[in-house]
Amino acid sequence: MTLMECLHRFCAECISKCLRVGKRECPTCRVHCSSRRQLRPDPEFDALIASVYPNLDEYEAQEEEFIADLNKKMSCQSHLTESVQKGILRQRSATSAAATRKRKASAATFIAKPAIFHHLYFTITPSQRHHGSIEPSDQKTTRPGTEQAESLLNTEDLVSFLLLPRPDMRRTAADGFALERPYVSTSPKVTVKHIEAFLASKFPLLLTPGSQAHFVISVATSPSSTTEDAEYVDLEAGDKTIDDLVSEFGTPGSTLTLYYRLAGSSPSPPE
Repeated sequence: MTLMECLHRFCAECISKCLRVGKRECPTCRVHCSSRRQLRPDPEFDALIASVYPNLDEYEAQEEEFIADLNKKMSCQSHLTESVQKGILRQRSATSAAATRKRKASAATFIAKPAIFHHLYFTITPSQRHHGSIEPSDQKTTRPGTEQAESLLNTEDLVSFLLLPRPDMRRTAADGFALERPYVSTSPKVTVKHIEAFLASKFPLLLTPGSQAHFVISVATSPSSTTEDAEYVDLEAGDKTIDDLVSEFGTPGSTLTLYYRLAGSSPSPPE
């Protein structure tokens, strides 16, 4: 069929369907075609199509079968692609969840311990509670797994302070009595007696059996706390806790500094 408006030629069935369900325009040039009355038969064009495709119905059936097979393959390929993508997403989700759990476990159990920090723990047995004796233990001491885990997980409640020898002591003695790690991190419930016992465990050679020597904890009451002429107050109340000392002598934004000296004798510093 020939469209008289533009003289474009089409198959009679195809152009009739296009005008019936389409926008009433030429599929090639989009010129408006009001109705099928503008179509004219074209025997020469029909003869040309018949010579090229002598079995037109058979060819159309083969073409429809080919298109159906192609659509089926494309559908299978899309399903395979979708399945692969879902598998990748599930694998990524599982890997991300495992990494998140690992990071949370590491954050809950790992605690950075700088070399200058010393964690102070105390072990008190029932018999020692009655006699008032206290056994300080270093962080290297073996502790039950549950108790150690609890102490590590509760690091947010720890209090840090600086433990130094009194500057007004003799220079050689002060140097000999200095702790290797002066920064101490411990529970706020630790008392002054605990700290004295801790120092006794660090310098056992200074406290011989039967000796009256003992450590005394002090705090500086003057601004010049790093000089030898500073004023110090001995903490005679051994039941005072670190929390009490921070509240009484601490300064916001700074670390509490405690000083210790050996009273009762004047031994030489350890070699």
